[in-house]
Parts: sequence; C-alpha cells; structure tokens
Amino acid sequence: MPRAVAEQISIQFEYFYPRWNRWFENRVYPSADGVSIIATEITERKRVQQELQQTLQALSTLIESSPLPIVVIESECVVQLWNPAAESLFGWSAAEVLGKPIPIVPEEKQEECRLMRKAVGNGEVFSGVETYRCNRDGSRVIVNISAAPLYDEQGGVNAIVLIFQDITERQQAEETLRRSEERYRTLFDSIDEGFCIIEMLFDDNDTPLDYRFLEINPVFERQTGLEQAVGKTARQLMPNLEDFWVETYGRVALTGEPIRFENNSAPMNRWFDVYACRTGQPEERKVAIVFTDVSDRKRAEDILRRTAELNAFRVSLSDALRPLANPVEIQATASRVLGEYLGANRVAYFEVRGADYVVERDYVNGAEALTGGYPIESFGSTLLAELRTGHAVFVSDVAADPHLSADQRSAYAAIQIAAYIGIPLIKGGEFVAGLAVHTSSPRVWTPDEVLLTEEVAERTWAAVERARAEAALRKSEQRFRLMADAMPQQVWITDAQGNTQYVNQQWITYTGLSLEQTQDIH
Repeated sequence: MPRAVAEQISIQFEYFYPRWNRWFENRVYPSADGVSIIATEITERKRVQQELQQTLQALSTLIESSPLPIVVIESECVVQLWNPAAESLFGWSAAEVLGKPIPIVPEEKQEECRLMRKAVGNGEVFSGVETYRCNRDGSRVIVNISAAPLYDEQGGVNAIVLIFQDITERQQAEETLRRSEERYRTLFDSIDEGFCIIEMLFDDNDTPLDYRFLEINPVFERQTGLEQAVGKTARQLMPNLEDFWVETYGRVALTGEPIRFENNSAPMNRWFDVYACRTGQPEERKVAIVFTDVSDRKRAEDILRRTAELNAFRVSLSDALRPLANPVEIQATASRVLGEYLGANRVAYFEVRGADYVVERDYVNGAEALTGGYPIESFGSTLLAELRTGHAVFVSDVAADPHLSADQRSAYAAIQIAAYIGIPLIKGGEFVAGLAVHTSSPRVWTPDEVLLTEEVAERTWAAVERARAEAALRKSEQRFRLMADAMPQQVWITDAQGNTQYVNQQWITYTGLSLEQTQDIH
C-alpha cells in the first residue's frame, strides 16, 4: 500500500490470511485522501490451481516414463516437453529441442500441421497417420499421431499434447503384403491354368463329405464349365460327383501331403491334370488346386491307343488267316481272333443257304456252340428285315429291347444271348452271310467295336471267297491236266513272253524234254 500511495499507482496482489485460512486477491487504488482496497476471496481458485499444478506434475512424470513418444508444444509449436521415447524415435535430445519450434513436421505437409493446430485450438482431438523425415540420418518414420489440447485455468488452450505410435514396420509389412497380394492377384487372374481354393467338409469322424469353393480364378469356369461356384459345394454343383475327388482332397487337407494326378470327371465329361496342396492353417482344412483340362490330349491319346490296338488286331488276324486255305478253318479262326479281342462269349460266322443259315464252326467261351443249320426266319421278322438292309444291328441289353416279344427274349436267353452285334453281308443285292457276336451279360457296344466287327465280317467273306476260288482253280487245273495227259497230241503251253507254263506227257515222251528242260527253249 505505501507504494501505491507513494507512486500513485494501483496495485494487485494475492495474500493468504492464516487466521481465516483464506486466500484473497487485493486491489489497491490510491486517492488524495489515502487508498481504497477491494478484496476478493480466491481460496477456491487457488485450490484448483494447486490441484492443476499437481496434475501437471503427475502428467509430466507419466509423460517422461511413457514408452510412447510424447511431445508437448505451446503456441507456434514451441516444444515444452520432449520425453525420452520421443528422443529415441526422432533422434533429437530434449536439450536440443526444448524451447524451440518442434523440429518435426509431416513430410511436405506443413499446411496439414497448421490445420492440426487450429483443430486442437478449437478443442478438437486430432488423429491420423503421418510420415516424418525427422531423424538426423534423413530416414522416414511412419507414425500414428494423436493430438489433444491442454487447458489453462480460464479454459483456454495453452498447449497441445502429441502422442506418437511408431507404425513404420507395420506399414512396411502391410505394404509388402499389399504388393504380394497384387502379385498374387495378377498371377491368379492371368495364368492359363484353372485355380481354386476349397474348404473341405468332414463329419465328426474326419470322413470327407464334400468341399466348398472359396476362391476361383477367371479360367476356372472355362476349364470346368461350373458357373458361379464361389460359396457352393461340389456336390451342390454336381450331385453325381465321383467320391474319388472328395476323398483325394480330404486326404490332402488332413495329411498336408501334396498330390499330382490325372483323372476323369464323368459329370463334367473332362479329363484334368491336377496339383493339390494344403493352404492356410491345418485346422482351416483348406486345399489349393491348380488344374488343366487335358481332355483333348487324353482323347488324342485314346485315339492313338485304340488305333494301335486295332492295327495290332488287324495284323494278328492277317497272320492267322494267311496260311489257311480251308473256308471253314478261315471262318473258325476269324471268329476266334475277334472273340478273344472283344472278350465275347460266342462269335459265329454264318452263311445263308436258301431258307436257312448255317454255322460251320463258331468260337465259344463260356457259352454253348451253335454249329448247325437253322431257319432264317428264326431271326425274327424285325431283326431279319434290318439285316436285309445291310446295316449293322447291335443291342446292349436283350432283356430290355422293346423290339423283341417276350417269346423272342426267352429264346435269346435260352441260348445265352444278353447282348449282340449282327453284321449282314449283302452281295449282289442278296443277304448271303453274316457275323454275330454274343455276350451272356448286357454290354454297351462302342462304335469302334461295331466297326471292327463289320471289318472282320468283310475280311472273312473275302478270305473265304478267295479260298473257294483258289480251290476251284486247283480243281480246274487238275481236270485240265488229266484231260491233256489223256490226249494223243503233244501239248506245250507258254505265256505271252514265251515262257513255258505246261507240257503234257506226250510231249515229254516224244521230245525227251521235261517241263524244266522245255523252259530253256526260246
């Protein structure tokens, strides 16, 4: 107060009155007569300030010991507090930065830093991911940053607390993963092979029941013909799927052992070259499958195989028939070779003679022979009419043939015919012969088998006719020789080149020259 009087200035000060245990704020105003004093009790405000100071001290201790980098900045981003974790992360010590503008700002984002300060100044909490070029070696640090205001006693923002979390390694790992995913997706979408990831479905005993498609690539649909497969199971898409596929993939999921194989899928009518391996954790029961439709290749291989088999059969048939001159032996041998190749129970070559057909000798294996003559009408009117058209007739299941009556089916069963091929031979417009193949069980005949039977029938006919012609020629030559030898005249026969073909006995007797000696005469 003396100062206020002496200097004629107002003075403001705080004073604690122990007797009353109160704090007052005193304002002293001088006047000509003395001073005026206005006292305002501020005990509560002082209590709040003390508590705030204690809180700040506790906060400072917490900040200093925090494993997270924490920085407190005042206006104009001047550093008020810089904890050891911040020093470790950013590379500047507290002594280097305290009382100075914060040395770190988001890389090329000073404007964003300004907006952050403005937001916090308005009492908002700011957070985001930033990249800093802050270390003294110039390296980059990626952090998750949170900023919150510190208020003074009047409720104004006098500082900002920045809390950093180093996520550099995580971000790098995520970036690596993203690039890996991009490469995987590029490969996934561009490879020529079909690819899918499936989840195996088991019962409580780990018996595989089905599998669900989780991922497929664009080629999958083209390779399999299965549309909109993701989320569906194989048996939903193909109710008659073979158990082989489920069992094989189930074994891969359970054992973790990869497998490579080729197999046919009847529901898809395709062959696949498949590589399957477990993916993910064992308990996920997932299998990755890479596959290629090799149906064209398998069909080509099958054609080559069947062609080789047929050619081998043709060679064996030619070798078997070549030395034979007896028509019956030719028929029997051709029937045997065809029957063994087809695994038939009976093969019979027959000739039509008037109103009957005759089997001289048939091939049988587990069936009774049908050697003998039978009325041609016993074929039945329907079958006989078809045979007379010259077309092959074949039935896979006689018992189910709608063209046969009950009596006819019984007649076929009596002679152990459950399936058959009938090949008619039409020569000069007449039904002259045929070849029949019988099995005692139903059998689906392939086009190759029917065509082969037609070929054997024609070759047998040709071989039989050739044998008969050669036999007739031999008989004719024999009659000629008997007649020529009986003639009193000398007979000398040459070909167009003058080569001796025949001389009779009178020539030999008259000239004294044998056939061989005569051949030397020019």
